Amino acid sequence: MLMLCTALLASFWVSGYLPVAKEPDRVAEGPVRIRLNSKARPIPKMTLVGSIRDTMGYLLPGAQIAADGVDGRANFEGRFWIDVEKKSAADLLISSKGYRHRYLRALPSAREALFVALEPFAPWDPEPATPEPLGADLIGEGFALDERGRALENAFVVVAETGATTRTNAAGQYRVALPAEGSATLILHEPGSVRWTGLAARSESFAPPRRSGMVPLPDIVGRPATAVRGTVRDADGSPLAGVPLQVICNGVARTIASGEGGTFRLGGLLPGRCQVRAFAFCGALGTEQVVDLHAEVNDCDLHLRSANRRRLRVVTPSGQPIARAIVTTSVDGLRRGLSHTDDNGWVDLRAALADASYEVRTADDYRELLVVSAPGEADQLVVSLP
Repeated sequence: MLMLCTALLASFWVSGYLPVAKEPDRVAEGPVRIRLNSKARPIPKMTLVGSIRDTMGYLLPGAQIAADGVDGRANFEGRFWIDVEKKSAADLLISSKGYRHRYLRALPSAREALFVALEPFAPWDPEPATPEPLGADLIGEGFALDERGRALENAFVVVAETGATTRTNAAGQYRVALPAEGSATLILHEPGSVRWTGLAARSESFAPPRRSGMVPLPDIVGRPATAVRGTVRDADGSPLAGVPLQVICNGVARTIASGEGGTFRLGGLLPGRCQVRAFAFCGALGTEQVVDLHAEVNDCDLHLRSANRRRLRVVTPSGQPIARAIVTTSVDGLRRGLSHTDDNGWVDLRAALADASYEVRTADDYRELLVVSAPGEADQLVVSLP
């Protein structure tokens, strides 16, 4: 009987004839706050690539790279890849055991391969100074065109006063950081190809109308440019491929490398004086040439210099040997080697060339000993005691 009653009640409830009391709906008092789970937008990233050598041109595999809280290491070829925030400038801290740490300013929007050479570390070296930030509160936006009004894709646009660099997109559009104070001058650099000298232009100097935000800029129109070409050779005259080079011309600074047969070529340059410098490569020191770009194509050959090790003796003017001193050699303003003298004052140095400069310090307190005379045929480096 009980089971029958239970079945009847269940059927009435399902059919709706048996209402069931429900809790009345609550009416919200005041405004209803709706919270959305907002997700932070990911920061755009760009991958920087480059290579690291020492000032004698030897690769530094395992060198460390740090930027924007991200660390990386160079591979066995001294090359590295690191992701950084997409912004006007990224300062990379480059370090390697036994070498002086230094900052390298990269311009991600330029999409340019990077190169850095580290000097041997000396115990009296100060910590590298953090570079001054490159302002990005004021952005200039414009288009780069050729003389027919066609968009220039992948061309460089450089701010001459700051070195800020970017590249144009497929529509020829660019955005580049402008100085918040003073004037700005834009340089267009379209490198061209093997058979074409490219395009170049320099804008009139202008003062941005504001200190922040976006500033529309007039179109910059590229016109036929000049090019520099040449061959990199070793001290015996044999061509060398893969030698890093730097070309500086009228506000444009590019890092390239010699190709097959030691040849190189760069177009899209404005007429005027141009510095072409080869970096040290596999123990040979680089050289620099100054070229006057007046022709459509200008030739420039570079010959690296041999820098064999040399054994010297560090002595006082009276001939007394200086034992356990620290000796460095520098060429072209870069430290190339660091060694310690033995008990008899002898030391093996690299890059001890005729135009080298020397620094000698005591090993205990790093007091500098004045160099009286550079080494001559006697293979002696004469210093005076403090």
